Amino acid sequence: MDALYCHPTEFSKSALLPLIMLATLSLLSSELENPLTAVLHFLRDLLGYTVGHIPSAMQSEVPVDMQTTLRELIFNNGPILCTTLVSGMIFTFPSDCIVDGAGALMTLIEVNPSASVNWIAQSLDILPREHLSLEECHRFLIQIQGYR
Repeated sequence: MDALYCHPTEFSKSALLPLIMLATLSLLSSELENPLTAVLHFLRDLLGYTVGHIPSAMQSEVPVDMQTTLRELIFNNGPILCTTLVSGMIFTFPSDCIVDGAGALMTLIEVNPSASVNWIAQSLDILPREHLSLEECHRFLIQIQGYR
Protein backbone atom coordinates (compact mmCIF):
# COMPACT_ATOMS: atom_id res chain seq x y z
CA MET A 1 0.00 0.00 0.00
CA ASP A 2 2.85 2.38 0.81
CA ALA A 3 4.53 1.63 -2.52
CA LEU A 4 1.36 2.55 -4.38
CA TYR A 5 0.90 5.70 -2.31
CA CYS A 6 4.50 6.97 -2.24
CA HIS A 7 5.89 5.64 -5.52
CA PRO A 8 2.88 5.00 -7.76
CA THR A 9 4.66 5.24 -11.11
CA GLU A 10 7.40 2.82 -10.08
CA PHE A 11 4.81 0.54 -8.50
CA SER A 12 2.84 0.35 -11.74
CA LYS A 13 6.00 -0.73 -13.60
CA SER A 14 6.91 -3.46 -11.12
CA ALA A 15 7.18 -7.02 -12.35
CA LEU A 16 5.46 -7.98 -9.09
CA LEU A 17 2.24 -6.16 -10.02
CA PRO A 18 0.39 -9.26 -11.32
CA LEU A 19 1.35 -11.18 -8.17
CA ILE A 20 0.21 -8.29 -5.99
CA MET A 21 -3.13 -8.36 -7.79
CA LEU A 22 -3.46 -12.10 -7.16
CA ALA A 23 -2.67 -11.53 -3.48
CA THR A 24 -5.27 -8.76 -3.39
CA LEU A 25 -7.90 -11.07 -4.88
CA SER A 26 -7.00 -13.76 -2.38
CA LEU A 27 -7.21 -11.38 0.59
CA LEU A 28 -10.70 -10.29 -0.48
CA SER A 29 -11.82 -13.70 0.78
CA SER A 30 -10.74 -12.82 4.31
CA GLU A 31 -13.39 -12.37 6.97
CA LEU A 32 -11.04 -10.46 9.27
CA GLU A 33 -11.95 -6.80 9.37
CA ASN A 34 -8.51 -5.15 9.62
CA PRO A 35 -6.76 -7.02 6.77
CA LEU A 36 -9.88 -6.77 4.62
CA THR A 37 -10.18 -3.03 5.25
CA ALA A 38 -6.53 -2.56 4.28
CA VAL A 39 -6.89 -4.54 1.04
CA LEU A 40 -10.11 -2.75 0.12
CA HIS A 41 -8.43 0.64 0.65
CA PHE A 42 -5.50 -0.52 -1.47
CA LEU A 43 -7.88 -1.71 -4.18
CA ARG A 44 -9.82 1.55 -4.15
CA ASP A 45 -6.56 3.51 -4.51
CA LEU A 46 -5.37 1.22 -7.32
CA LEU A 47 -8.66 1.58 -9.15
CA GLY A 48 -8.61 5.31 -8.52
CA TYR A 49 -5.34 5.71 -10.39
CA THR A 50 -6.90 4.09 -13.46
CA VAL A 51 -9.49 6.87 -13.71
CA GLY A 52 -7.18 9.72 -12.76
CA HIS A 53 -8.06 10.01 -9.06
CA ILE A 54 -4.84 10.63 -7.23
CA PRO A 55 -4.82 9.26 -3.69
CA SER A 56 -1.17 10.22 -3.36
CA ALA A 57 0.06 13.73 -2.66
CA MET A 58 3.25 12.84 -4.53
CA GLN A 59 1.84 13.52 -8.01
CA SER A 60 -0.37 16.10 -9.62
CA GLU A 61 -1.71 13.88 -12.41
CA VAL A 62 -1.63 10.22 -13.32
CA PRO A 63 0.60 9.44 -16.31
CA VAL A 64 -1.26 7.88 -19.23
CA ASP A 65 1.08 4.86 -19.39
CA MET A 66 0.40 4.17 -15.70
CA GLN A 67 -3.36 4.37 -16.27
CA THR A 68 -3.06 2.03 -19.25
CA THR A 69 -0.99 -0.53 -17.32
CA LEU A 70 -3.37 -0.53 -14.38
CA ARG A 71 -6.45 -0.68 -16.63
CA GLU A 72 -5.04 -3.78 -18.35
CA LEU A 73 -4.38 -5.37 -14.96
CA ILE A 74 -7.91 -4.62 -13.82
CA PHE A 75 -9.46 -5.77 -17.11
CA ASN A 76 -7.54 -9.06 -16.99
CA ASN A 77 -8.78 -9.70 -13.44
CA GLY A 78 -12.17 -8.01 -13.69
CA PRO A 79 -14.53 -11.01 -13.66
CA ILE A 80 -12.97 -12.59 -10.57
CA LEU A 81 -12.64 -9.18 -8.90
CA CYS A 82 -16.36 -8.48 -9.41
CA THR A 83 -17.41 -11.93 -8.25
CA THR A 84 -15.24 -11.70 -5.14
CA LEU A 85 -16.49 -8.21 -4.26
CA VAL A 86 -20.16 -9.02 -4.86
CA SER A 87 -20.12 -12.32 -2.97
CA GLY A 88 -18.03 -10.77 -0.18
CA MET A 89 -20.46 -7.91 0.30
CA ILE A 90 -23.38 -10.33 0.41
CA PHE A 91 -21.88 -13.21 2.40
CA THR A 92 -18.53 -12.67 4.10
CA PHE A 93 -17.48 -9.04 4.55
CA PRO A 94 -17.84 -7.68 8.06
CA SER A 95 -20.47 -4.94 8.08
CA ASP A 96 -17.83 -2.20 8.42
CA CYS A 97 -16.22 -3.35 5.15
CA ILE A 98 -19.29 -3.28 2.92
CA VAL A 99 -19.02 0.45 2.18
CA ASP A 100 -15.40 0.04 1.04
CA GLY A 101 -16.40 -2.96 -1.09
CA ALA A 102 -19.18 -0.93 -2.69
CA GLY A 103 -16.76 1.95 -3.26
CA ALA A 104 -14.35 -0.40 -5.03
CA LEU A 105 -17.18 -1.77 -7.15
CA MET A 106 -18.36 1.74 -8.09
CA THR A 107 -14.82 2.77 -9.07
CA LEU A 108 -14.52 -0.41 -11.11
CA ILE A 109 -17.67 0.63 -12.96
CA GLU A 110 -16.07 4.01 -13.57
CA VAL A 111 -12.96 2.32 -15.01
CA ASN A 112 -14.88 0.27 -17.58
CA PRO A 113 -18.66 0.71 -17.35
CA SER A 114 -19.90 -1.81 -19.91
CA ALA A 115 -17.50 -4.60 -18.98
CA SER A 116 -18.02 -4.03 -15.24
CA VAL A 117 -21.81 -4.17 -15.48
CA ASN A 118 -21.48 -7.42 -17.46
CA TRP A 119 -19.09 -8.85 -14.84
CA ILE A 120 -21.46 -7.86 -12.05
CA ALA A 121 -24.40 -9.44 -13.91
CA GLN A 122 -22.40 -12.66 -14.30
CA SER A 123 -21.52 -12.53 -10.59
CA LEU A 124 -25.17 -12.14 -9.64
CA ASP A 125 -26.17 -15.00 -11.96
CA ILE A 126 -24.04 -17.50 -10.04
CA LEU A 127 -25.54 -16.58 -6.66
CA PRO A 128 -28.08 -18.97 -5.20
CA ARG A 129 -31.58 -17.56 -5.82
CA GLU A 130 -32.54 -17.92 -2.16
CA HIS A 131 -30.09 -15.11 -1.37
CA LEU A 132 -31.00 -12.72 -4.15
CA SER A 133 -34.11 -12.98 -6.32
CA LEU A 134 -34.09 -12.30 -10.06
CA GLU A 135 -36.13 -9.15 -9.43
CA GLU A 136 -33.55 -7.85 -6.93
CA CYS A 137 -30.72 -8.64 -9.36
CA HIS A 138 -32.52 -6.82 -12.15
CA ARG A 139 -33.24 -3.79 -9.94
CA PHE A 140 -29.62 -3.65 -8.79
CA LEU A 141 -28.28 -3.85 -12.35
CA ILE A 142 -30.58 -1.01 -13.43
CA GLN A 143 -29.28 1.10 -10.54
CA ILE A 144 -25.61 0.53 -11.35
CA GLN A 145 -26.19 1.13 -15.04
CA GLY A 146 -27.54 4.53 -14.03
CA TYR A 147 -24.32 5.18 -12.12
CA ARG A 148 -22.16 5.09 -15.21
